Amino acid sequence: MEILQQLCALFGGVALLLFILYKLEVWTTRRLTNKLGWNAVMFTGIIGTPIHEIGHVIFCILFRYKIREIKLFSPDRKTGTLGYVSYSYNKKSLYQKIGTLFVGLAPFFIGITALLLFTYWMFPEFAVEWKLSSFSNIMQAEFAVFWDEFSHNFTIFINELFTEQNMKRWEFWLYLYVCLCIASHMAPSSSDLKGAWPGVFLLVIIIAITALISHYTNFLLSNEHMDNVRTWSRPVLSYMMFATILSIVNMILTYILTFFIRR
Repeated sequence: MEILQQLCALFGGVALLLFILYKLEVWTTRRLTNKLGWNAVMFTGIIGTPIHEIGHVIFCILFRYKIREIKLFSPDRKTGTLGYVSYSYNKKSLYQKIGTLFVGLAPFFIGITALLLFTYWMFPEFAVEWKLSSFSNIMQAEFAVFWDEFSHNFTIFINELFTEQNMKRWEFWLYLYVCLCIASHMAPSSSDLKGAWPGVFLLVIIIAITALISHYTNFLLSNEHMDNVRTWSRPVLSYMMFATILSIVNMILTYILTFFIRR
């Protein structure tokens, strides 16, 4: 089933990048806490945590959840929490049940958006449109292009951002610090991921049913519709790639800067 294959390839590509972003945050945060302890959490959390929680709030509103309490930044050393959003939803509502996926993964979406907007604000000359044309091939499950695209754009990122001129500007170091704060706190917590599973199961079922009906009737997704999906997916995947590259840079810098610290 070609349509099912293309849909699985698209969502598989998104899931792969989200998984990479998640692991990058885990590694970076673990490195900071191992070397600097709770102070590192406070150092990055003061900016990263409110953005993380705002993501939950935005998607709670979009899916009409009942928000009980919001703590954008309320560090608790005993529990290890920095902030939280307490909410409830109607488990009989299909719309709100699907929303569990988006509410749970909201910090990813908002974190990526924040990284992009901050880059456009601080370095508009650098934040050019990323033309990852080969990402259209992901829809045909041609994953072989992923590494080539990643390597190519990582090289461009390093060469264009880490210039001698930029490194002499205080704005450059502020930019890296804010990006580190955002990237270090944009992955969902374990409770966020646990709460997202009902939406994941529903989304998988909906994709399978849609692909099945489209395969036999061409009713829900025609070739024209799939072309529109490809057009929509390319900038999304490009922005996710941008955030992934930036997160890798932050992780590398974190390891370098903490290399000589012994605990």
